[in-house]
Amino acid sequence: MSKKIGFRHYQEQDEDDKQKQDEQKRQTAIADFLRHNYAPIGATSQKVYKTTVELQYDLQNIIDVSALELAKQLTEARFTIEYVCGQPFWVLYEKI
Repeated sequence: MSKKIGFRHYQEQDEDDKQKQDEQKRQTAIADFLRHNYAPIGATSQKVYKTTVELQYDLQNIIDVSALELAKQLTEARFTIEYVCGQPFWVLYEKI
């Protein structure tokens, strides 16, 4: 078994740092969008149901986000899911 001794790939480390920063920016953009437009609780008159695909479409002009990443953010923000006719919908309360 041979190992390289004394050599480090600083470029790879810089790329990893850049990827982490990009991921943090993505998560911040998603969280900001949700925080400015919706709340996890609110008045019944402001209640809306949206699928993950609809929310992806709403975010499309800001950032391209995967369904899994968006679902993770919504769950962490304590939004709930209700099933209507067997299809899952996120329960959101619009901010006026």
